[in-house]
Order: sequence, then structure tokens, then C-alpha cells
Amino acid sequence: MLGVGLGSPDEDFIPFWPRPTSVPPPTPRELEAAELRDRWRRFHDGLQLLDQLLRGATVDRDDALFTARNVTLRPRPYRNRTIPILVGGRASTMRAVRLAADHAGCVPIAFDHDNEGQPSLQQVHTYATTVRQAAAPRTPLVAIWAHTDGRPRAEADIEPYADAGVDWWIETVPGGEETDDPRNTIDFLKQRITVGPVMN
Repeated sequence: MLGVGLGSPDEDFIPFWPRPTSVPPPTPRELEAAELRDRWRRFHDGLQLLDQLLRGATVDRDDALFTARNVTLRPRPYRNRTIPILVGGRASTMRAVRLAADHAGCVPIAFDHDNEGQPSLQQVHTYATTVRQAAAPRTPLVAIWAHTDGRPRAEADIEPYADAGVDWWIETVPGGEETDDPRNTIDFLKQRITVGPVMN
């Protein structure tokens, strides 16, 4: 399984993007929007290129985004299958839905409530339904990215998400600027792995 996404937060990418030389110079908002459009184009095209390589195709491409002259990926995935790709994206964006529908599944992400990153049940249900309708007759996987508190989740915590269409529950630590959070340590991660996934 391979998880891919556009990247977040945006401020991690803007400093490395070549600034336009237009006069007058772009405003910070215009700069952010232009960088995001360019990053999306590279991500979309790069994902197509990767998918072709994983399926065993020989890629011959040389343009403004990528150079791959007669490239073939070796070794091939087990029994010549491709590697399933899960596409992460904001639960409210249709272009993430459309891209996920072309692949093995999706990881909807939300930043509009207390559990940052973890979408609400309604968002999950809407996202899962939309992706699966777009991908029919295939049934893409839906995974949830949730913060862990160190304890195994009770079945009652996860069951509503399963009913809303979730197949996988993925836990992570907060990360980002919360460097003082006790969950951001190797010892905490080892402890969380040791206690196991779900408590019945």
C-alpha cells in the first residue's frame, strides 16, 4: 500500500517555489495560490507517471515537469500486480475525490473541528459515497487518519466510522508545532504499538 498526497501545510512548500518576476510582484495570497496550482499539476502528473511504472509500462517522457526516457520499474510488484495507492486529500475537495476514484482508495482529511485531521462521521459518509459512486463498479478503500491517545480504541469508537464506510483506521501522533506533546516520542509509539489495535 502506498499513501500519497499534495502535502501540508502550504507554508512548507512556498519558500522553495520560484517566485514570479512579474511587475508588480504578486501579493502573498496570489503567490500561495500560484504555488498550489503548480504543486497540484506536478502531483497529478507525477501520480499518473508512477501508476504507469507500477503497472509495468515503459515510460518515455520529457517535458517541463518530468524527464523519464524509456524508464521501466524493476522488480515488478509481486505476481505482476500493481501496488495499491491511497490518495489523501481534504474531505471537502472534489478534485481529491476524483483522483482517489482512479486509484485504490482515499484518506479524507479535515481541519475544521477539534480532532484535527480526522473528518466527522458525516464528512466520511459523504466522501466514501461520492468516491465509490465515481469509481463504480469498483469499491475503493476508505481510510481514516486519527490522532492516538495511547490507548487501544474501543470497538464502540470505531464502529460508527465502519458504518459510515471506513475500511481502515490509521493512528498517528500530532506532529507539527506541538513538539512538547508527550506523544511525539519513540517510547510513546512503542507503547502504543505494544498495546495492540482495538479493545473489544
